[in-house]
Amino acid sequence: MSDIIVWNNARADEIRVRSVKALQGTADEMRRVATDIRRLIPRIQERLDLRQASLDAHNNRISQRNTPETSSERESRRRLETEIENLNRDIQSLTTYYRVLDSAADEIEGKISTTNKYMAYLIAELQRTDGRFSDEANRLKERIVYYTNKKIALRDSFINDNFTSIVTEFSRFQIHNTSIFNTSQAELRAFALAGLEIIAISGQDTFNTLKAAMSGLPINAKTNILSIVIDAPEPYQTMFFTVVPYINISTTRHVDVRIRTNTSGQEYIYNIVTQGGSFRPTAQNPTIYFNVAGDSVNPRGPFTTFFHEVGHLVDWKAAGSNNTSFFLRNHGALSNAISADVRVKLIYVAGLPADLNGIASNDFRLIAINNIMAGNRVEEGTELTRSQEFQLNLQHQMDQILRGVGNNDRTEHNMVIPSRMYSDTTNGAIRGTWIINPNAKTIELFADHFAAGMRNDAMILQNARDFLPNAKEVLLRLVDDIAERVG
Repeated sequence: MSDIIVWNNARADEIRVRSVKALQGTADEMRRVATDIRRLIPRIQERLDLRQASLDAHNNRISQRNTPETSSERESRRRLETEIENLNRDIQSLTTYYRVLDSAADEIEGKISTTNKYMAYLIAELQRTDGRFSDEANRLKERIVYYTNKKIALRDSFINDNFTSIVTEFSRFQIHNTSIFNTSQAELRAFALAGLEIIAISGQDTFNTLKAAMSGLPINAKTNILSIVIDAPEPYQTMFFTVVPYINISTTRHVDVRIRTNTSGQEYIYNIVTQGGSFRPTAQNPTIYFNVAGDSVNPRGPFTTFFHEVGHLVDWKAAGSNNTSFFLRNHGALSNAISADVRVKLIYVAGLPADLNGIASNDFRLIAINNIMAGNRVEEGTELTRSQEFQLNLQHQMDQILRGVGNNDRTEHNMVIPSRMYSDTTNGAIRGTWIINPNAKTIELFADHFAAGMRNDAMILQNARDFLPNAKEVLLRLVDDIAERVG
């Protein structure tokens, strides 16, 4: 006969209540997460429907004309097709997770009924044997202890490790004391849901690291940043996740205003960080500075500055470990392509033939273009040469174009990439809205492109493609290279 364990009725009932409570708590967790996953599915379906409508419209537009797709149209179609494929896969995965969680909750609640039945028998045995278990009753008691202590193993047998982490993380969010965080339950829940999606995409460790990096931000800012990351297309999303361990955020406003002097001795302001953003590359602790309040209402799109600075972080990481520079700093092929695009546009706006056929080297218009490319801006004056007068007018035209004047689809905000690149390339002779650093145009181009890519901002990307076609081709090849380097 096995050892006899002495229990009383109160002790047996205490174990029953604790066992049932523990099992019911696990089942309730699963029900809550299953419900939230079910609510996510229509959101993703809505996104899928929008992308499918865009693809259908694209295909209809191509079929109704006689010319084949351009390379940019083909790239746009392939991007839509890839996103649609990913969204369909997400819906299938979430549907499976929902069913598995719901089934697991049903199974656990079935165990609760069995637990109650076993404990009723145990109590009856206690009453019949004056507080002593028979061998059979003792075996039943051990099963109850198993159900209590091994409930995590029971849960893991029904859901995979990734969603076990999600359930655990979600449970932790639910028990937060909202008064500590000075925020509402709805805000916590929105952050929790965004967190679940991040975990599903990149795992628990990535989310925990990113959450720690954002610990000093308001909860709404955290949620908005996570939402942008969730919707980001490839390869930008993967590049972002890859550099998450290196993200250090400071919300101390950093404004860097400098005065430069061009070759004509004229001063101009550059590097005005209007949203308080900058990236400081150091070997041990690279830091992103940005103004959270300003960036949350950034006219280029919420948190564009943050993702621009993360773009610098990606560029820094691509250069290798223990570095204080960037992979794309002074990149020759990219810099040359930018300069070529700017020159082509100046020739076009000046009304000259693209190949300059028949244009003498001393033509006043070509002199004006060369002067702009050399960084020599002409200002209003009383004694201007014919070439200077032409240059003054050309400068004005370009300034207006880069600010989106006269074009309903273009604004100074969605023209950020051409504006910055044209200003930097001409050392301020052409002045759009964004004048940063003429010596850093290659790294600024990638950072702007990365931010627009993360936010999937079609207008910013299209304007960059229209005004910098050669540079964009070079950059897209470099993006693939960078993705491999940081991967």
